[in-house]
Amino acid sequence: MTSESHEDRFSRGLDILRRIGGLNFDEPINALAETSADLSRFTVEYPYGDVLSRPGLDLPLRQLCTVSMLLADGSAQPQLKFHIAGFLNAGGEPNAIVELLFVSVAILGFPATVNAVGIVRSVFAERELAFQPIEPVTGDGAGRGATGQDMLHRLAGGDGQDYFDRFATAAPDLAQLSIDFAFGEALARDGLEHKAKLLAIVAMLASSGNRSDALRLHLAGALANGVTREEIIELLIQLSVYRGFPAALNAFSVARSVFALGAQPLQVDIPTPVDTESRTDRAERGRLCLPKARPLLAMPWSVALTISHRTWGA
Repeated sequence: MTSESHEDRFSRGLDILRRIGGLNFDEPINALAETSADLSRFTVEYPYGDVLSRPGLDLPLRQLCTVSMLLADGSAQPQLKFHIAGFLNAGGEPNAIVELLFVSVAILGFPATVNAVGIVRSVFAERELAFQPIEPVTGDGAGRGATGQDMLHRLAGGDGQDYFDRFATAAPDLAQLSIDFAFGEALARDGLEHKAKLLAIVAMLASSGNRSDALRLHLAGALANGVTREEIIELLIQLSVYRGFPAALNAFSVARSVFALGAQPLQVDIPTPVDTESRTDRAERGRLCLPKARPLLAMPWSVALTISHRTWGA
């Protein structure tokens, strides 16, 4: 690759960009060229010609990881919209993008996720997708703690005892809620292929910065649950495009320590909770609390509710 000319890399990058960008694939780089021809060329040569053209991950999965990184960024909304559309152009399914938002809720929180809902809806609407609303989960929601523990072992790995002990010591309720809700509800959904979910979590954590402990657990979980070292390396190389070289180098430092230990299942002893409260009870308690919090919200509750299955039609 070092002997390749600018023209070779640009041509290869343009082919990938055409697959991702669709009909108006060159509109962003043409607009950029009006200000800086070199930056426009760099944008094609490095992200697309050098990185996204690499064979280590297929293009739809790369695009899902790109969307995950941009969700974590939170401020690159035009690029987020472009790459959500790019995921679909590369052959990805609309349902996968919706399911990725549930991963985002668990890893990045509600504001970043709810802010992205409108972008997803606009992409679907512009493409006139006949998107079918996702059916709500069945069951009353009791026993989510046990479900969360099972999912925790499917997504995390390595020695997690100290990590969860610190949670339990400082804020035992938060520790339990992380298992009940993050793992037991948001991440326990089965609408996203498991390898894609593992890589999306790593992409979000590596993009966010200052999440070394959580990133270490989820890198170990990825290795222990079927993701290869080579696939992780490809993801972290791609991180240099969307979050910069410092973020990529920091994530590689964490990954190196995980690779040294090899694939290890999660080692943690968390008591199984007795969870008898139903989803209906929790929803009612939330509805009672909502009017008190409403003046503090930056957007109407109706917007937040667009993440539900009732309002996901394009």
